[in-house]
Amino acid sequence: MTEEKRIAGYRKDLDKIDDKLVELIEKRIAAAQKIVSKKKLFGLSLEDPGREDQIIKRLTTDKKTAPLVEEIFRRIFSWVKSL
Repeated sequence: MTEEKRIAGYRKDLDKIDDKLVELIEKRIAAAQKIVSKKKLFGLSLEDPGREDQIIKRLTTDKKTAPLVEEIFRRIFSWVKSL
């Protein structure tokens, strides 16, 4: 196998992973939107920094990618609340 074919194979793997990531992000946002809708319906605050921090801590503890994961999730939290 040539290196070009090997790289093409890795890129296909990345494409599959990217597709799955987008699908999961969309599912997460849909679930979060349900919570936002209920909070709005009952006049509850959309802000829950304690819960957000809890999620970040759970996802980043002892992970090399912690800074990136935190940034991604902070952006997701912000985006969902802006809808």
